[in-house]
Amino acid sequence: MVISIIFATSMVAGIASTLTISSLGSSTVTNIEQLSNQKVATISDSPSIEFLQEHQAKVIETNKLNEAIDLLKEKSVKAVVYDRPQLLHYLNKKHDDELYIAKAEYYKQGYGFAFPLNSNLVYEVNRALLEHAEELETERIINFYLQKD
Repeated sequence: MVISIIFATSMVAGIASTLTISSLGSSTVTNIEQLSNQKVATISDSPSIEFLQEHQAKVIETNKLNEAIDLLKEKSVKAVVYDRPQLLHYLNKKHDDELYIAKAEYYKQGYGFAFPLNSNLVYEVNRALLEHAEELETERIINFYLQKD
């Protein structure tokens, strides 16, 4: 198979940004610098681990996002750092008013799709995604499902 990178607009790149979720109150985290020398939960085998280590956080790995959130609620960690879509989805689904997602975004990444060599889908998918991007439809879809802002 050949991997076809569809497009890397800032909107699509932002979909995988690592960011912070923390408890509301006096200890609300707004940027990564506040997590230096602090216990921070993230998911095992995620790029967030390296990111946290680069910023001198004390990484606590969990197998699932809800386990990391539980550590935060128990005040065993200062924050949870993971991918924006998963954190937004979790908060939208759980409606937890005690948690806050920082606006700061880090490690923006694009996504790609894998197609068999010489697949007709490459052109069709590229074209459809570009049309959605030009019409800002992709941003509307993301906001609808994740309520980004």
